[in-house]
Amino acid sequence: PDGRRGASGQSGTRTTHGGLAERNWRLIWQLAGIVGVDPSPLTLRELLLMAEAKAKDNWAHTSAMLGMTANVNRDPKKSRAFRPADFNPHAANRKAGIAITTKNIGILKQIFLSRNESRVEKRT
Repeated sequence: PDGRRGASGQSGTRTTHGGLAERNWRLIWQLAGIVGVDPSPLTLRELLLMAEAKAKDNWAHTSAMLGMTANVNRDPKKSRAFRPADFNPHAANRKAGIAITTKNIGILKQIFLSRNESRVEKRT
């Protein structure tokens, strides 16, 4: 009942409505292959977390190489030095939002209160 294929290549107990079990096992084995582990003692959640961490680690290495390559080929007089985070899709977005203060909270009130008033008028 562990869902592994036998010598004939047939799946043992993996038949359910719509092939959902087959798709789930396919995902489990793909994630185990990415991470390079035996999936038997692990849950799907653990495999997903491990595969995500591996992808982030791979991107950390790749973005460092891309940053070095870009810096070697850039004109220092025309552009700033690149950082690995400039190429990493998993890097945290460092752009700060607008801080909400007592001075600008009125703008938010105007926007959201006017929306609610127009919704109330449409309903009546």
